[in-house]
Amino acid sequence: MSTRVVNVPRSWQRLIGILGMGSLPLATSQAQSPADTAGLLAFRRYEAGSHTAVPRGNERAMIAAATPRDADRLFSGGALDIVERDGLDRRDQLRAALARNFVFLDPPPGQADFLTALKAFRDAVASEPRNRTAWRHLFMALAESGDWVSLAAEAQRAMRLIPEFTPAHLALGLARVRQDDFDGGASSFREARRTLGGGAWEQFTALSRLLQPRAYTVQLRHVDAATFERLPSERQRQVTERYWALADPRPRTVLNEAEVEYHARLAYAALRYLVPQNELGGVDTPRGRIHVRYGPAERIYRFGSLYWWTYEDGTVFAMPAVGSYSVSTYRDNVVEDSLLVHAPMSWNSMSLVKRTLGLPARAARFRASGDSMDVVLAATLPTAALIGNSDLGGKLPLDVRVDVTGSAGQRLYENVRAESVDSEKLPAAINGSWLARLPAGRHVLRVHAEQVDLERAARTLLDVTVDSTTGFGMSDILLGSEATAVSGSLPARWRDVRVAPLSQFVIMDTPLSLVWEVYDLQSEPEGLRFRTSIALRRTFKNNLPGIVARVRANLRDLVMRDASGTGTVEVSFEQRRPPGRVAGVTADYVSINLDGQPAGTYRLELRITDLVSGRTTSREVPFTLVPRDAPATEPAVTPAADSTGGSPRS
Repeated sequence: MSTRVVNVPRSWQRLIGILGMGSLPLATSQAQSPADTAGLLAFRRYEAGSHTAVPRGNERAMIAAATPRDADRLFSGGALDIVERDGLDRRDQLRAALARNFVFLDPPPGQADFLTALKAFRDAVASEPRNRTAWRHLFMALAESGDWVSLAAEAQRAMRLIPEFTPAHLALGLARVRQDDFDGGASSFREARRTLGGGAWEQFTALSRLLQPRAYTVQLRHVDAATFERLPSERQRQVTERYWALADPRPRTVLNEAEVEYHARLAYAALRYLVPQNELGGVDTPRGRIHVRYGPAERIYRFGSLYWWTYEDGTVFAMPAVGSYSVSTYRDNVVEDSLLVHAPMSWNSMSLVKRTLGLPARAARFRASGDSMDVVLAATLPTAALIGNSDLGGKLPLDVRVDVTGSAGQRLYENVRAESVDSEKLPAAINGSWLARLPAGRHVLRVHAEQVDLERAARTLLDVTVDSTTGFGMSDILLGSEATAVSGSLPARWRDVRVAPLSQFVIMDTPLSLVWEVYDLQSEPEGLRFRTSIALRRTFKNNLPGIVARVRANLRDLVMRDASGTGTVEVSFEQRRPPGRVAGVTADYVSINLDGQPAGTYRLELRITDLVSGRTTSREVPFTLVPRDAPATEPAVTPAADSTGGSPRS
């Protein structure tokens, strides 16, 4: 019988109906010694009570009531009411509710049984040193306990006795990675690949285990697992290489720490969630699949026959304890789960990723020759966060890497440079800009800044789609400061405007500039005739009566005033232009003075109406007003959470 991951239930009755204290199956049917059998029985008892959570308050009474018949009383504290009310979209609140309303017993139940099982497994190994089953059970117990030092020692002992024993190499790799020895872990996993065989290793580590299960309306950066499985082998190789190139949390190093972490998760699932007759089958159990995608859970709650796994980022999973050791037909029975659709995996459990800041960046696209586009990247490097509060003094290097990867994994652009930052006069942030010409396709742009000595980094990934270079429309809006025409006359293309690009943050009481292009305007004998409309709105509540902004456009000063207090203002003006160097194409820029406006996020809409043809095109862009010394950081973005940009057209 196949098993599946249980979604967070929408019905209280359904939730209570699936609870119970059903018996756990034995981890394997191949026990060959009395000690091994005794160890499995003790481990079964340990699992039946481990991770048990009880409501805060009268714990003794609730423990007494936590019987199979009265299991519903565990939930009387209301911690799960929020799921009944809001469904799958509010799992982050479920995590907080569980932590607030439930506690774990101290000492944890089952510890005596666990120690009995561990001793029995050690005795089984001592009596039969080359018994692979006994070794697997010992690895299972040590992985469960998180005793990585002992796991490494026992794995090395097993390797000396059984050199070609793949689980021993996996155990050593897992133990090394969990002690932050990624180089040692990678070496052990290479040995695991050798002993397992290339074909079996490729199946074991298939990228489809991390991808969106199948195609949904929510399209992410990478193909879904079902599509990936249908691709020819060469295309699968390209997709895999591109995936790991973008997932690498430290591209400066030779080693890809994210890929090594993936192998460690696979190793843990294979060792911990054992399956009869299958050394590596644990990766296909419900708990194994979730561990592979999201890593070790922050907390595990046990209510009867149901496990709840919670993560620091708010992710929550529910899955059955009963039957959790059997392998399900996962590729045939896809888990219909909102998290697997929108965020099919996460590296947030890695300490390396936890030390990585989000890096604000924005790309603006302008049509170029043929089917290409010029992409202007602006990034805000959080220098204070990367260098401040350290014992190092003087000027420090900040390594900055910008690259663009194509859909086939090819490197389309790369720029590596070192910024020198004075730690004694440390700015909150510095702005950087780059220019790349990209061909048609769906590309991923990465910005990575790192201070190597302090082991601090910030990064972001942006999707840049180039799929339209013809037709009426407009470019993206390039945000910047101090925009002026290069020649002193009206610009024909965006390159005719001198501007300092900005990513997202605009210093309060400094002018904001907008630069853009409009394409395929219809021409009259006298030239082009069009209307430009600029709308600005505040996206937050504020006690101020409204917005007042001054716009400088084509030597004209226009005032945008919100007298109604709605937080939205708009101004329009008409223009005539002679035919440009490229027929129907024109560039423009304005400066907006927001003196006196409060800090917060605003949204600009730019709308162009061709007064000859009557066609209209528009773009929107957000920006944030910040005090001069405000830190320029934002939450780190995982690959699965990034959105895909559209093409520069209406």
